[in-house]
Amino acid sequence: MNFSIKNAISAFSLFVLCYYNLSSSPNVLDIKSVKVGRQPLVVKYDNGTKKYHVFCMGFDKNFNGEFDVATDERSSWWVISESNGTFTPTKVKDFTQGYLNFPLRMIFLDADDYNPRTTFIPFGNVNNSDFTIKTPGKVVSFDLDNYKEVDANVLGYYVSSVSTYGPHLLVTKNLLAGKAGKVAVFNLSTKSSLQEITAGMNTNNALAFTASDGKLRAIATSDDYSDSSSFFYAEVPHMSDFVFNIKKIGKTVNYISQNKDLVAITCNEGHSVIIFNIVSGKVVNTISTVTTGFNGPREAIFLDDNTISVSTYDGKVSLFDISTGNLINSFTFKAPDDKNESLEGMLYANNKLFVTNPYTNYDSQNSKVYIIDNPLSKSNIEDEDNQVGVYPNPVSDYLYLSSNDKITTIDLIDILGNEIRLNNSQFIDLKPFKLQNGVYFVKISTNMKTYIKKININN
Repeated sequence: MNFSIKNAISAFSLFVLCYYNLSSSPNVLDIKSVKVGRQPLVVKYDNGTKKYHVFCMGFDKNFNGEFDVATDERSSWWVISESNGTFTPTKVKDFTQGYLNFPLRMIFLDADDYNPRTTFIPFGNVNNSDFTIKTPGKVVSFDLDNYKEVDANVLGYYVSSVSTYGPHLLVTKNLLAGKAGKVAVFNLSTKSSLQEITAGMNTNNALAFTASDGKLRAIATSDDYSDSSSFFYAEVPHMSDFVFNIKKIGKTVNYISQNKDLVAITCNEGHSVIIFNIVSGKVVNTISTVTTGFNGPREAIFLDDNTISVSTYDGKVSLFDISTGNLINSFTFKAPDDKNESLEGMLYANNKLFVTNPYTNYDSQNSKVYIIDNPLSKSNIEDEDNQVGVYPNPVSDYLYLSSNDKITTIDLIDILGNEIRLNNSQFIDLKPFKLQNGVYFVKISTNMKTYIKKININN
């Protein structure tokens, strides 16, 4: 590099550094928490009562599938009321039907001419020592207004996911270990399956919805703990059987959610969220969560048409731009022992983001639901370009970094998740790493938070 180029870069660097140092400091985010039952899994919002419902797995201390009065805590149902920014949790029910198991995918239905306002909840197999009998897995329906059973045996087998399918239910039916699961269309009136489609191992999610073209779609995921985990999708003709299209989607598929024509699919050990357009049948974007090991994405939900929120087991909730894949903001949650929370279920309602921490530890004092107020407001979303800078982009030899806060570590990550720890310096020489051309991510950790910047290397 000749002298004039060095001077130009130094001058530009000085300008950028001065500009950033004059920028305003980031706003402090208002995060509340409420204590609920042990291992909260799911948060749902009831439009009828304007209350939030939390469903907790409970606590089986010795994991024997039996309820021991002295040590265990039943699965439970809590309701959170809000008044003037204060959230008050109340336990409304202990479940005696069995344990709520992960994953827990349930639905709330409005009242019609035949049914009250209802929720359908799947329960796993359990030995109930109150009655000394084996309770098989089943789906039970409850009235949303008095929390009483409407039907104690909607389905007489274990399912992990319940969704609406027109006037019917779409469920994932799981058989014995090592056997392929099924997606079933279930008739509530006759209590029989109208159609059962063999899927893959550990078929754990199913969802039915009407897309923008007015056609009903059915989707599902199966996780066989390898790179060949599958996403199933189909257009559903009226009152006719359907056949799934199958797409190999990534490693350890965990969760699906939907907004209009887009579907978000989390791949835990693939460390990515796949955005899929159900009408075009094409992948819109693959968003890297820049995580490692089994700390990848757990759930992903849409906050608006171009933003998703992703929870991970390394204690982070991250907001990503769907179209670009860029990180917008990231919030880290820590337990009292200063270890990161293991985050799972999320709900976005009334400009509030609710987050559960079911697996951090089994201490009842730490079983909480966190509430982030207005996560999309401009006061809470920091403009990354005003907080950290990475130049130039595309880059070949030298990378320049700037930050308002003290940089603690810098990592370069390729699209496969491989990390290279870089020198903690404003100027980084990339030549010794002999990098291939392509997309990389620069993870910049400061004493305030962690930023992710996408760069292109073009040697």
